[in-house]
Amino acid sequence: MSAPLSIEQIASNKEKLREEIRQKEELFKAYELVEKDLQRNGQSIPPAHTPIITTARHRTRTPLTVEPGFGHKTRLVRSSIGIMPKSFVIRDIYQYLINHGNTDMTIESVTNIVNRLRDENHPIIRVRRPGKGRRPTIYERA
Repeated sequence: MSAPLSIEQIASNKEKLREEIRQKEELFKAYELVEKDLQRNGQSIPPAHTPIITTARHRTRTPLTVEPGFGHKTRLVRSSIGIMPKSFVIRDIYQYLINHGNTDMTIESVTNIVNRLRDENHPIIRVRRPGKGRRPTIYERA
């Protein structure tokens, strides 16, 4: 049988184990770095916190209804009129716009735009039956 270990021997063994653990952790970190490098095929990828800045060499054409600005609501109403059935009321246009994510539109702004489109030199809509009282005006595409 072996003799019981002294306090100095236990402390020495603990120190040896700590050193082995430190070496194994360093080796583990090295393997992780190599693995990440192999997954990237050696390509340099910036860290996640670094913003990627790119410059476009050409300008791509965007749909007219995407970019807000002057005439944005008019373009939205024009495009929705093209989708409406043969006859429609202002509330139909408004509901279509709300259902398709245009929550910044009000019924009043749709009414103003429709009135302007109706009074243009070459109107895209015309009155099919004028409204009276609570009955709404029914429009149709010109």
